[in-house]
Amino acid sequence: MESILITGCNGFVGNKLKRELAKKNKVYGFDIDKENTHTKFKHRNFKFYKKDLTLKSTYELIKKIKIDKIIHLSAVSTDKLFNSDPIGSFNNNLSSTLNLLSFASQKKCKNFIFASSEWGYGNDNGKKSLLERNLIDRTKVTSGYGVSKLMGEDLIINFYNNKKISRYTILRFGIIFGPRPRPASAVEGLMMETKYNDVIKINGSKNSGRTFIYIDDLVSGLQAVVKKNIIGVFNLCNDKLYTLEDIVNFSNKLFKLNKKISVLNRSKPVTRYNSNKKFKKYFKWKPRFNMEKALKNLVTKVDYV
Repeated sequence: MESILITGCNGFVGNKLKRELAKKNKVYGFDIDKENTHTKFKHRNFKFYKKDLTLKSTYELIKKIKIDKIIHLSAVSTDKLFNSDPIGSFNNNLSSTLNLLSFASQKKCKNFIFASSEWGYGNDNGKKSLLERNLIDRTKVTSGYGVSKLMGEDLIINFYNNKKISRYTILRFGIIFGPRPRPASAVEGLMMETKYNDVIKINGSKNSGRTFIYIDDLVSGLQAVVKKNIIGVFNLCNDKLYTLEDIVNFSNKLFKLNKKISVLNRSKPVTRYNSNKKFKKYFKWKPRFNMEKALKNLVTKVDYV
């Protein structure tokens, strides 16, 4: 049994991951938000701390506890929130990462697992496959959130290069979707619009797309990472690029409808086609849910459709 520290344990990913990892590990969950009816979790192998990771005093609570691995999920993670307070958001995302890296160094943790994002690749990448070894064109990275994740990656690699941590695994998540209390991604939103709206309105281009990943697949990928201590940067996403039109078509099929798309303010499609081949090779993992299967599963778990 290993001891694992998870940050952002009450978030969408952390809430599901802590329940899975606590089955065979001792899990310490940190979050700045208190538990609610959706996130409250009682288990003999889980302990929750409502604390701010930017404060060094937070780490005094667990300085005597053995921590084998850290999974750093917490962040200001939407551009809307990020842009409302850029200074506070950069401070949160970078200070928490630096504090955790220092803690990992002191505790001699086996691995530092970092939730980065496909937002770090920027926009308008066409249909070319985005590989981890490719040099990122920073002129295309307009998202403050994406910039903060790239800076977090740089900090981690710097700690490793200076032998302050022994291992790291950086995971560039695809856009995550799944059963939330309310729609929070394009997938969930378009599924709901297809069910209830006469016409589905899409801004820009219906051919814009991402390698959307279902929450169950993302968590199973994280579990695979925990089992292995492999150093590197990896894309954790679906096999296929799905466009906004694909999501509407699958939703129409699911609900036995034939709703049409109306495109507003037409523009060039914006795509990010991340390749997960490296992750699948090293971690012996593959996604279980394509878009059609995921939507069928999702509709049974939410109240808004």
